[in-house]
Amino acid sequence: RQSKSNAARVIAACTLGGLALLVIVCTLI
Repeated sequence: RQSKSNAARVIAACTLGGLALLVIVCTLI
């Protein structure tokens, strides 16, 4: 049961991290 929630957290963290990196890169450019 925890494996699914854990995977969801990992995916959410990856998506949020990717969006944050895109925002930082866009602001720098």
